[in-house]
Amino acid sequence: IDTARGLVLTLPGLFRDDAYVERISDYLREEMIARTAPEEGIIYFVAPQDEYGFDGITADQEFYVNADHHLVIVFDEYEVAPGSMGVVEFEIPTELIAAALVGDEYIH
Repeated sequence: IDTARGLVLTLPGLFRDDAYVERISDYLREEMIARTAPEEGIIYFVAPQDEYGFDGITADQEFYVNADHHLVIVFDEYEVAPGSMGVVEFEIPTELIAAALVGDEYIH
């Protein structure tokens, strides 16, 4: 929420078109696989290895813009990982999405 302007930000509203969906989804799948460490209790449900695992984000994906003006994608408990991992967050590198952004007012 942009309280100064009284705007509710949406993920699609931050981007020029829906190409961001595939770009961010690919990044998240790679990160989930790279961060998996079963011996440390870090497990992600990722398709196609997991039939019901993460396959991609949607237009109504939960997110926020952090204090450093970076996009953070948020998943609820059990959504992409066991409940023991709690809410899972991934900060998206701005250079990955910069060309697709409508502007740099919120994310930079």
